[in-house]
Amino acid sequence: KIVEPEAYVAVPAIQAISYSMDSKELRNLYANLLAKAMNSDTKDCVHPAYIETIKQLSPDDATYFKYICPLEYRPMIDVILMYPDALQTTLAYNTNLFSSGHVRNFELSLDNLSRLGLINIPNGIWYGDDSIYEQLLSILKNKYTIENFIPSHPDAIRINFNKKRIDITAYGNNFYNICCV
Repeated sequence: KIVEPEAYVAVPAIQAISYSMDSKELRNLYANLLAKAMNSDTKDCVHPAYIETIKQLSPDDATYFKYICPLEYRPMIDVILMYPDALQTTLAYNTNLFSSGHVRNFELSLDNLSRLGLINIPNGIWYGDDSIYEQLLSILKNKYTIENFIPSHPDAIRINFNKKRIDITAYGNNFYNICCV
């Protein structure tokens, strides 16, 4: 099933791989891309934009994306301290149970993966099944209580726990299938 890869994929990929020789994660993405470009079954799914996407990933971004993509659920919660007149302060942003130990700078990786169109964090949309958030909510509600913040924020009236989720885009799913597996 080996076929000649398209030059518009192979040449830039081979050039780009030379810049990532010190990163096993990025080298593997390029190697998978080239392998899929040379397979008659997957050749048509290889998009030349994947090369530019890999160029803009850090090794941490690549590792984290490969980890979160196959997860069935990717729930997150923002912890918000509420004040009168709808004023608010974010106490914790994108807290979750699945990022710990997988990336050094989770927020930066998350922003970059979103910027590249691999993931989406839809505003105001979360999983309808509350049990998905149960364990994380329990931890956060014990850690963030209004009583803990009243001394430093006497005007605070309550703490909101805003549910969120990470979705993998169609571009991200195809990128994962071509470059990560």
